[in-house]
Amino acid sequence: MTLDELVAVAGGYVGEPKAFSPGGASSGFLPARERNRPLDYHSLAEVGTTLGSAGVVVLDETVDLRRAALTQLEFFRAESCGECAPCRLGTRFLAEAMTRLLDGGGKKALDPLEEIAWEMREGSICGLGQTAFLPLTSALRWFPEEFSR
Repeated sequence: MTLDELVAVAGGYVGEPKAFSPGGASSGFLPARERNRPLDYHSLAEVGTTLGSAGVVVLDETVDLRRAALTQLEFFRAESCGECAPCRLGTRFLAEAMTRLLDGGGKKALDPLEEIAWEMREGSICGLGQTAFLPLTSALRWFPEEFSR
């Protein structure tokens, strides 16, 4: 089943889709042009994401992807149990860096992002820490224009 097929069953789109999270916050964002991709583990892995909880979220053209990423990063920071340092420190760093960027600090606030994401993915002991960076990294990958404002 694709996103278009799923949304049709649910009553259709409201507005023009811009992005979607195929598996909830832990799957990050995909651009609407990927909405005909099957919503299965293999097909989503091809574009660097996962089905996660399969809690699909669709965002329309009015949504600022930077703010949507921050909302998800703040969720992960709040939900981190604090047991392992990569997740505890990484989720805090990402949320604070994104806040600085939105407050006018510029994209430089995100310079250590790749290293932080690697540490979280490789060093966290659970799925939360291993995917908490995806909202930000996927927004940067698929929507770089959002970060040049």
